Amino acid sequence: MKKLLSYLLPITVSEIETEKNGKVTVTYDFGKKLLHSQNANYSYGSLQKILEFGLNQVPVSSCNSVLILGFGGGSVVPSLRERFGYKKSIDAVDFDANIIALALEEFGLKNDNQLTTIHQEAFAYLQTCTKTYDLIVVDIFVDQLVPATFYTTEFWNALQSHLTPNGHFIFNASIFGQNEEELTALHRHLNTNFEVKRFDLVEGSNTLLSGKIKV
Repeated sequence: MKKLLSYLLPITVSEIETEKNGKVTVTYDFGKKLLHSQNANYSYGSLQKILEFGLNQVPVSSCNSVLILGFGGGSVVPSLRERFGYKKSIDAVDFDANIIALALEEFGLKNDNQLTTIHQEAFAYLQTCTKTYDLIVVDIFVDQLVPATFYTTEFWNALQSHLTPNGHFIFNASIFGQNEEELTALHRHLNTNFEVKRFDLVEGSNTLLSGKIKV
């Protein structure tokens, strides 16, 4: 019934107080279940379209392993599985245990036996894990802001060490041009070791960087 009513107006399914992200809301809107933080779509709405734009920039079909830093509601998983036909392993890292649990339960990801979720801060994961990946997706926001850590050379040097020789990355880097100074400096740094493309105003709002290691 809630799903049907949502074609008339958005219907709140639940409100959840999370470990690190404050209150988030699960809603139905036009029959689709969405996850929102206080001021932004967190998963399955415009964010899913933004990340799908990014995925179109990389050769997903040739990937054998994917790492998601910033799992959120997990909308990139059905995008990979259903739109891009990726059926192999996905490791997903998030620092909020409540968000991980919500993604698995509310959005039906608990039945994906090729998905491994990891409750850890993203930079700490890169500093401790030994795996490499063909694709790393960085999508880490606290409400509408990317924490400063994820613009640092230290973070990106660590990330590069976990990419395979032909590996690619996608970075959901900002909303509405925020952190432009940090982003410009990062772009300049990344150009040293990566072939980088920048996309502004994706879905009218976000800046994405995509890149691959220079041969």
